Amino acid sequence: MPKIANVILCTVMLLSWGCAQRQPAQVETALRQVSVEWSDDGAGGCLPELVHEPRVRALLQMPNVSEELIALLDSTDSTMCTARIRRTSKPQRVPLGYVCLDILLKSVHEDYYLTIFMGSADDGLWTNVREPYYFAPDILKQVYGKAKMRAVQDAWQKLYSETNGNIWGTSRHSEM
Repeated sequence: MPKIANVILCTVMLLSWGCAQRQPAQVETALRQVSVEWSDDGAGGCLPELVHEPRVRALLQMPNVSEELIALLDSTDSTMCTARIRRTSKPQRVPLGYVCLDILLKSVHEDYYLTIFMGSADDGLWTNVREPYYFAPDILKQVYGKAKMRAVQDAWQKLYSETNGNIWGTSRHSEM
């Protein structure tokens, strides 16, 4: 009987480990299917309310999803989301990493606002975000873009570590 119990226990552990390993693919797949258009509001802002999209709300309930969003910040993979701003006549595809950044910025718990907000970004989008927590959608095409992206990921990872993985706080999760 103990052998059967060990086999069952090992099987359950492997299955749960397999589910945990598939989470990034679930996050990526879900975010690639979200279709939202950013449009210029004339005041330099153009971000939709991604956190209210059903797929995104479901993702936000997953354990460790903020860590996965941070890991995907450097992804240049295309999504269904588009942006139409004054500089472009056609809608431009929004990279997966920027979608992840938008979700992180809109989901962060108010206790961490002073850490992340009140700074400035140089391109008009999210102009009140402190530099280590923000990047422009085309950052990886810029000189030193990879180094800047690494700094952004490091800043978010540091916040994640300092908050024991709870950058959204329990109250924010329950509101979603």
